[in-house]
Amino acid sequence: MWAVGLLAFWRARRWLRYHALDGDFDAKRKGSGEIEWRLSIKVVGNRLVVTGRNDEGRSFRGEIVMSDELAGSGRGQYYRDDDPDAYGFWEVQVVNKDRILVHETYSRPSDLRAIVSGFAWIR
Repeated sequence: MWAVGLLAFWRARRWLRYHALDGDFDAKRKGSGEIEWRLSIKVVGNRLVVTGRNDEGRSFRGEIVMSDELAGSGRGQYYRDDDPDAYGFWEVQVVNKDRILVHETYSRPSDLRAIVSGFAWIR
């Protein structure tokens, strides 16, 4: 019986931590006021399911698993719908329900260099 209670506790805790992140965000590169992507986040347990589109019609989708031990942080991956070779990784830190800080790492195919970019996802 205690196992059922523990499971209910974990589910409630995840819901309390992450449900407020459900919704739409704008992605701006650190140091820039220009919106590069329009994002939609759907929260499923401790996972953030992210889809995005830019003004040029490019789109991506990805998932972030939020840490149960280190509240507000998570790691994930994404891929672009228009280019199967375009994918990368995210490390995120939730500042509050309206702001998520993101480091994006990907490999640029033209010169095989790893690129790290910083973004703020803002409501």
